[in-house]
Amino acid sequence: PKPKYDKNDDFLFLIFFILIKGETEFEYIKKQKFSISQEFKINASIKIKNTKFNNKKIVKSKIINNLCHEKNISLMTLAALCGLYDINILYCVNGVKHYNLYQDYVDNINILINDDGNIDFIKNASKEDIEKYTLNTIKMETYNDKLKSISSYKVSDLQDLFGKLKLKYDGKSKQKLYDELQELL
Repeated sequence: PKPKYDKNDDFLFLIFFILIKGETEFEYIKKQKFSISQEFKINASIKIKNTKFNNKKIVKSKIINNLCHEKNISLMTLAALCGLYDINILYCVNGVKHYNLYQDYVDNINILINDDGNIDFIKNASKEDIEKYTLNTIKMETYNDKLKSISSYKVSDLQDLFGKLKLKYDGKSKQKLYDELQELL
């Protein structure tokens, strides 16, 4: 059985912890998870400070602040931790969007699923699982849940995104398409 955790927990961090340390270690530290996660986060922030990231979307100062001063880690922080600890995560949200965290996803991809707050994960996912969770979803390019600016898209690009989500787009203006996608994501 998969480990249980409270929805108020820092689920992004806890699942990351499970992926690198294992379910047994997670069960062992359950009573001390706050102090152990704080210690891990502080050590990770020191490593991050001394690491050069090639990914321009990762802002070290924000990540270090997030690890040291905020209750829950952000998606950007999770991406940095994936890079630091060489873990591949495909993060899927509500069957609508997904984020490729860290590598080009060749081997050992773990899927983290957030379906309206119901959290699950698949370790070392199969190609079929990966396809299932990415097929009719939009790949997000940034970690802040937003589309690029409207000027970055042609009407046909927005229609393609609508088609991918199996939504009707006939007769809608570029602005209407963009606004509806923005609301959905």
